[in-house]
Amino acid sequence: MPYIYRHIRLDKNEPFYIGIGSDTNYKRSKDFHSRNKIWKSIASRSDYEIEILLDNLTVEESKIKEIEFINLYKRIIDNGILANLSLGGESNKGYKRSIEAINKTANSNKCRIVSEEVKKIISDKLKGRKLSLETREKMSIRMTGNTYTKGKKLTDAHKLKISQSNLGRKHKK
Repeated sequence: MPYIYRHIRLDKNEPFYIGIGSDTNYKRSKDFHSRNKIWKSIASRSDYEIEILLDNLTVEESKIKEIEFINLYKRIIDNGILANLSLGGESNKGYKRSIEAINKTANSNKCRIVSEEVKKIISDKLKGRKLSLETREKMSIRMTGNTYTKGKKLTDAHKLKISQSNLGRKHKK
């Protein structure tokens, strides 16, 4: 069930961010990495605490309440005190990027050159990792009904690579 939270900077004892989360254990409210530059700037200069304002809301109620709280405190770009970039109420679930945005990202990654040293570091980190049963089940569910390779023929070289990678692997009966 969605909840509304706010981050309060302790040096001024005032809120600096209002957000919506819908996960268990209020994980989104504690996340540091997926925040905007203004939020990170404030959080790096000041300690802050997290306050859950409302809990067990419907999706629509949470969006309305987020908009109300952001309007109450105002965003920094509107001469207020919040690091929020949007006016609230929107969600990235179901967000579809435009074809232009997809092509721009794809083209920027095509020219990227990764050195052999970096490739080796990444490879070494991934070797020998064991995925939990839960993770493997999620991957299986996600790939169910995948038709990406349906009807495509593998080259002999590709078949040989798959065969080589499976040598010595114990298969379930």
